[in-house]
Amino acid sequence: MKPAKMNRTGMMDVFNPTFVNRFFTDFINNNGEEPMPQLTDFKPGSEIVKTENGFQVKVSLPGVKKEDVKIELEGNLLTVSGEHKSEHTENQGNVLRSEISYGKFSRSFTLTPDIDHSKIEANFTDGILKLDMPVSEKALPKAITIK
Repeated sequence: MKPAKMNRTGMMDVFNPTFVNRFFTDFINNNGEEPMPQLTDFKPGSEIVKTENGFQVKVSLPGVKKEDVKIELEGNLLTVSGEHKSEHTENQGNVLRSEISYGKFSRSFTLTPDIDHSKIEANFTDGILKLDMPVSEKALPKAITIK
């Protein structure tokens, strides 16, 4: 909220329509912050690490249940999707403020062609989805012996 203009006596001009409109707009919008849980897109963070045998992708899904996560592989596109369901359905009127994002999410990762699709493994522990993606034996570095 921008500071209100002062009149000549140093008082805020609360009768100025611009001030009144801005005050109520900011009050209703809560300065852009949402006072109640919103069903907006939940954007989970991710981490991609090159390992000795391939790659590991970690997706942070706090508060999401394993059964609410779906992993699909189509060609070289790996997609993690699901929903972070709101816990405030029955007592929404009692929640004074919530900064937790809820809603559907989807993250896609383009895999390199040398990843062995048949050996991808997924584990879900403590809100972290871990995908281990080994590369095929042909793509692993090899030492060449000099004859």
